[in-house]
Amino acid sequence: MVAPQTSISSGAVRLAGKRAIITGGGHGIGRATAIEFARQGSHVAIVDLDEAACQETARQIIGLGGTCLPLAADVSDAGEVDQCVASVVDVLGGVEVLFNNAGVMPEGTALTTDMATWQRVLDVNLKAMYLFARATIPQMLSGGGSVINTASVQGLLGHPNRLAYVTSKHGVIGLTRALAADHAAAKVRVNAICPGTIDTPMLHRELEKAPEDERESLLQSYRELHPIGDIGQPEDVAHAVVFLASDESRFITGAVLAIDGGYTSLVVHE
Repeated sequence: MVAPQTSISSGAVRLAGKRAIITGGGHGIGRATAIEFARQGSHVAIVDLDEAACQETARQIIGLGGTCLPLAADVSDAGEVDQCVASVVDVLGGVEVLFNNAGVMPEGTALTTDMATWQRVLDVNLKAMYLFARATIPQMLSGGGSVINTASVQGLLGHPNRLAYVTSKHGVIGLTRALAADHAAAKVRVNAICPGTIDTPMLHRELEKAPEDERESLLQSYRELHPIGDIGQPEDVAHAVVFLASDESRFITGAVLAIDGGYTSLVVHE
């Protein structure tokens, strides 16, 4: 465990003093968001199954002078989730922000997805969000808080050959709206983000399935899916999550925000 250090504070006021849990914080969107939270004055706890990646994110944050508590855990295990949240409360003193971001994206149709894969995707992508909400929302009831859930553009649309993933991400949106309705009166806000194609390790694993000489053209095809003409960077998502975690979004709950370069809402005619 990396011991918490003094948080970044100079000029960082958007999340000053807020204590946050970020799942999937070892890579991609989770890592970029954890670093940005620390830059904005938040005390950050990151949870990831990959202990080495978790420690690396913590090292980067502490190198910037921030606070980070890394916790290696299986986000789909109720006992491990409860222990993580208890550790955060013990070390940081509470939780005001939860960013439910961990996820997996295997391929498969109803004819090719086996039961083990189906269950794992639902456990990691959906059940884990329920478990963390159940464990953290009680910490927010007296003073309010913000829960942000990572869905996907595939939670808004269909997509071939990703049955379990698409199902889970549609479920995330339903979970988000149900939680928002249940806890709005306590000033606990719950919103979802729907990233499009983002330059993350998950994307690169997809590209590596193609022959090496076809990967650049495949990446270009991803760019062309987005009317803005490019794929997103993890920091593009992180900035939106900071806004939803901050008091600037105090009147926003139950919202579903597409961060997708226009993928789900624009038709561009040449």
